[in-house]
Amino acid sequence: MNKTLQRINAEVMTPDNAWTAIGVLAVIIGSALGRKLLEGGWRAATGNEPPLNPDSEDATWLEALAWGVTTGAIIGVVRARSRHGTSFAGRRWSQ
Repeated sequence: MNKTLQRINAEVMTPDNAWTAIGVLAVIIGSALGRKLLEGGWRAATGNEPPLNPDSEDATWLEALAWGVTTGAIIGVVRARSRHGTSFAGRRWSQ
């Protein structure tokens, strides 16, 4: 292996960086799944499609506000839990 690849392997391919990448993937996947679940829950609760575009004529400002607050809160929790979970797994795996 040449010196550049050895340096990259030693400095970049560290366990911490691997767990960071896994954490990013967990956040992306968790957010996508959370969004799909929220959309399904909105449809089940209201019988309507979620107001994805607040400028749409179909959405009232109250619906748009409720959708924004709900998605912001739930996706924020999902992101935090995903990061915490992968951080915890990384610490446990490293022991």
